[in-house]
Amino acid sequence: MKVDFHSSSLKIFSNQKDYIEEKIPKLARHFEKIDDPSSSIRVQVEKASSKKSKRENFICTVTFYMPGGVLRASHAGDTVEASFDLVFDALKNQIKKKKVKFDRFHEPISEFSFENMEDEEIKTDTDKPRVTKRKRFSNAKPITEGEAIRLMEISNHDFWLFLNAKTERFSVIYKRGKRGEYGVIEPKVARDI
Repeated sequence: MKVDFHSSSLKIFSNQKDYIEEKIPKLARHFEKIDDPSSSIRVQVEKASSKKSKRENFICTVTFYMPGGVLRASHAGDTVEASFDLVFDALKNQIKKKKVKFDRFHEPISEFSFENMEDEEIKTDTDKPRVTKRKRFSNAKPITEGEAIRLMEISNHDFWLFLNAKTERFSVIYKRGKRGEYGVIEPKVARDI
C-alpha cells in the first residue's frame, strides 16, 4: 500500500515515517478494504503552536482513499508519534463503525476512484474571505443518489459532490437534520426551464 507523506511546516524524519508505516498495516486486520491494491494513504503532519502554551504541538492527519470511500482522522500531540497514535486509535474506531455500514448495504458501489484528485493549498495575505483549499478531480464516474449517500456516510462528511447517473450533471447531496434525511442540490440549466 502506498503511503504519501506531506508537510509544509516541518521535515518528517525517516524514523517517524518508519513508525507510521509500521503501524498502518495493523489497521488492515480490522478492515480488508484498506489492504486493497488500489488503496492509498496520505499522511499530513504540521507544526502548530498555541498562544496559551509555549510548547509546540504536531497535528497529524491521515486520509485513506480506498474503493468505496474515504476514512480521515486528525489529532494534535506533543510529538509526531503521539499525534499519530491518537489518529491511529480514531481510525480504528471509525473502521469498526464503517465496517458495519459497509456490511449493511447490499448494493455494490460502482467503481469510484480518487486517483485523479488533487489538493491545492492556497495562501493569501488579505483579511477578506478567501478560498484556502481547492480539490480538483477528473474522470468522475456517474453514480446514483444512493451510492452518493453511502460514500458520504462512509467518509464521515455532511455533503458529497457527485456526477448524478440519472441527470448526468454534478449534484451535491447533503444531510438534513438528525433524522436521517437528505437533500440534493442540482443545477438548473436553460433547457430545463
